[in-house]
Amino acid sequence: MDFKKNPRTDFKSIQKLSKEQMRREIDALREGIEYHDYLYYVKNQPAISDETYDKLFQRLQQLEKAFPEFSSAVSPTARVGGQPAARLEKVRHTAPMLSLSAVYKEKEVEDFDRMVRREAGGNSVEYTAEPKFDGLSVEDLKQIEGFAEKSARQLYDAIQRAKKAPLDRFLYALGIHRVGQHTARTVAHHFGSIEAPERAGLPNMEVVEGIGSTVAQSIYRFFQQDQTRQTLRQLSEAGVEGEPMPSHKTGGRRTESRRQRTHTQGWRTEDKERRRHPSSVVRHPTRRSPS
Repeated sequence: MDFKKNPRTDFKSIQKLSKEQMRREIDALREGIEYHDYLYYVKNQPAISDETYDKLFQRLQQLEKAFPEFSSAVSPTARVGGQPAARLEKVRHTAPMLSLSAVYKEKEVEDFDRMVRREAGGNSVEYTAEPKFDGLSVEDLKQIEGFAEKSARQLYDAIQRAKKAPLDRFLYALGIHRVGQHTARTVAHHFGSIEAPERAGLPNMEVVEGIGSTVAQSIYRFFQQDQTRQTLRQLSEAGVEGEPMPSHKTGGRRTESRRQRTHTQGWRTEDKERRRHPSSVVRHPTRRSPS
């Protein structure tokens, strides 16, 4: 049996399994769960829904409880979570981040609420809920009407690709005060990665050519905020990143793009023509005077 590709969850009754069938199913479940843990935690590419994963996990727990001689210290049920992606940094939380059991039935939610109120000793209890997006998988997309395996996979791949944006677009989308598309492009080319402006001090930010001291201070303050660091960490955990760009540090020398050089040359040509024939030069009404 294989629980890696399109795992089935219509399990046989435990009472109808022989000891050998039990052992084979336990081994297959452990292998399948470890495979899906790797896709979820390391590759950030879950292939099954959270509900399917939970059914596999709960089945393994039931089998190990029924036959404790098959229990193992290296079983997925004996550890919490999986190996995190290497790019994530360790963070010390101010309060324990505790896991909750997954439930899918109304009665299970009611039982949870009664347990919470009992443990609260009669004190008022309030809940905060929000949609869960991090578990999106091909299996979830296949539930959409008209979606088959191929179309679901194509949409999922497109969503994954959309998480990777050029660094300048990523910086612009952060909504930094005084930073437009042009400034975001300048900063992206200067630093080359999102980590560099995070670590840069104010003097390093002020030497970025073309942004000025006021904008440099605005960018520096933005990256010093705890909320910014938390947002960037959450985006990274979700797989949303700004792709590194080649650094174009110029060492203080001015560089111009081909478009800028063409634009400048056009003004120089017009200036020469004005000096030769002042009355013959007609300025385009929408063109701004060069600064």
